[in-house]
Amino acid sequence: MSSIGAYSFLKMEGPQIPMLAAAMEIIDRTGVDGTGSRENALKAEDITKYTTQGVTLTAWANAAADYYAALKGTYVTVVEDMGRTVYYVLVIDVRVLGVQRIFNPDPPGNNYLIRAVWLLKPTL
Repeated sequence: MSSIGAYSFLKMEGPQIPMLAAAMEIIDRTGVDGTGSRENALKAEDITKYTTQGVTLTAWANAAADYYAALKGTYVTVVEDMGRTVYYVLVIDVRVLGVQRIFNPDPPGNNYLIRAVWLLKPTL
């Protein structure tokens, strides 16, 4: 099971969140034989994740956008579907894409499915 901060999800989709890595810049000057290289600061690209969360109560399903939005600008731990854990991930943005009622939930208790899209940035 995957999670972002304290929220657990039935499913999380999107690329793996990479650790920070140094970017290498190749320096090639006109009139000089050979090339050089320079290591730039550690950085990572923003990652988009899609989540599906199952909840029991209508009130929670209706308030999910507010609960998720409270994480904007905070650093969280992200556990991906295969168990890979990444610490200190910044939540840049999050939006609820939809809430769907399930009449015969399986597993029981997941009466509503909340689909959301997250914009995350790995940090140190």
